[in-house]
Amino acid sequence: MTITRQSNGAKVTLKFTNVDGGGSNGTSERVRGTDFLTANGCN
Repeated sequence: MTITRQSNGAKVTLKFTNVDGGGSNGTSERVRGTDFLTANGCN
């Protein structure tokens, strides 16, 4: 999954395993996505 900010093209790519909780890296990937959104003005 890639999230792109349309105004400036900033993007973050997240990888999840298709299991409950997103797999072994699910939590860290979720935090990366949340941090990206927060840094780009989402709350």
